[in-house]
Amino acid sequence: MDATVLQQWMAPMAANLAHTMRSFADAEPGAHVQQIPHATLVDVGQHLAAFNSVILQEPVDEEAQLHQSIATAKQHFGASGAWSYWVGEGFFDPLLRRQISNIFGRYRLRRASTAPGMVADQLAPPKRVLPPLQVRRVTDDATRLSFCHLMSVGFEGSAHQLTSMYSRPHFWHGAFRGFVGTIDGRDVTAGATVVAGGVLGIYAVATLPDAMRRGYAEALMRQAVEEVFADCGAMPLVLQSSMMALPLYRRMGFESITNFSLYCTG
Repeated sequence: MDATVLQQWMAPMAANLAHTMRSFADAEPGAHVQQIPHATLVDVGQHLAAFNSVILQEPVDEEAQLHQSIATAKQHFGASGAWSYWVGEGFFDPLLRRQISNIFGRYRLRRASTAPGMVADQLAPPKRVLPPLQVRRVTDDATRLSFCHLMSVGFEGSAHQLTSMYSRPHFWHGAFRGFVGTIDGRDVTAGATVVAGGVLGIYAVATLPDAMRRGYAEALMRQAVEEVFADCGAMPLVLQSSMMALPLYRRMGFESITNFSLYCTG
């Protein structure tokens, strides 16, 4: 990836991710958001590592700068706090990038996951006939509970933390838009969007195991994007993909430009 193109995308991707994580704090009494060196710190006021998060927002040229950012976050959350740090690897030069895991390890933060960061100026036309999925916006108890169920199945490793946030009615009054897809009366897939940083971010896409590889997630995302564009206008799209979903997103016109790694306590 050309360095100029990479830097063009990094700031919007990081800004969108930070705004997404901030959505969880905005819905919680006692939570707060602050800027720390090179990053945004989101504290939801609970012992939830997935949502007490730090998101790197700008290039880091020297190892000392990354140490300063991590140390500031660690001091905020405390020695026994539960928190995580999102790192867009495109913010580092190749030499420093190779040291990231070791640097975080000094603060007892382990790499929990790495996801390809993907971008698209626009969606490519469908390459197959998609199913006639009914897509509903998360606006009421029924859609909220269905969204929580689909998240708990699709992201079983963090199901409790996810549903503890998504089940709260006031969470859905912010920038986070949720969508549930139904086929033959059964809710089979869900996903979310966030508009921030001049791009549309796609998040939390999950499908029931026995409904995978039938085009449901793609149909849901295309309808969700169409709805957002109708309200906000067309814009570039970004996401962090699982390895399993890479072929789908590539068919939809996304290109991998960097990795986003998540470092967590515990």
